[in-house]
Amino acid sequence: MPALELYVILLDNGRSEVLGHEQQRQAMTCIKCGACQSVCPVYRTAGVAEFPSPIAAVTLPLMGADHKHLSQASTLCGACKDVCPVKIDIPRYFWKTEDILLKREIPPERSVGFILPGRKRCSNGKS
Repeated sequence: MPALELYVILLDNGRSEVLGHEQQRQAMTCIKCGACQSVCPVYRTAGVAEFPSPIAAVTLPLMGADHKHLSQASTLCGACKDVCPVKIDIPRYFWKTEDILLKREIPPERSVGFILPGRKRCSNGKS
């Protein structure tokens, strides 16, 4: 019987880039449950076409320049952190992602129409 060749191709879609940033690794523990989407005021306002989810807004900018505007798409209200079953501190990662992009000299886009002004805490019972 002739020997068969087996080829394995691994695609990580940029996840290695995120894992390369020690301060961002916890974001990759997301189980994709959607809890953060259900409470996010930016997601409710913009919808999935413009804003995939809070956790995606943290990881996607590190995976490619096409998504760098997402690092600004947050009110930093903390509702996503409160409902996350894996306890990912998503608001903290928004700041860290922006810092990483600035160090790479890829400034986040500030002219995205769906960003809520002021980055103030939302009215979810927190001040």
